[in-house]
Amino acid sequence: MPASSASIRTERVTIPTYPVGPADPNPVFYSSRMYQGAKGPIYPYPMLDSLSDTKVPRAYDAVYLENEYIEFSVLPEIGGRIFTALDKTDSYDFFYRQTVIKPALIGMIG
Repeated sequence: MPASSASIRTERVTIPTYPVGPADPNPVFYSSRMYQGAKGPIYPYPMLDSLSDTKVPRAYDAVYLENEYIEFSVLPEIGGRIFTALDKTDSYDFFYRQTVIKPALIGMIG
């Protein structure tokens, strides 16, 4: 049985993105927020709680990994998240294909 070949490449992709506003320059040492069982300690990280309602096109570096059966793409600039996952035998996206990047106010530091 012949060995299958895999390849890796990078491409620049443009994705509509809701930008995150600037970080608060003043450190937050304590926040009394408690919701969903999570505390609100923030320091030493900056407070990032300003999200935009307007999407803008933004270019990202996408890393594509593929062989003859599947093709994955990940976006290292947003934590290496899977962006696409395609079954090439029947052109089926077996991972939900995002059409926009929209941060939320949970897990902003990662």
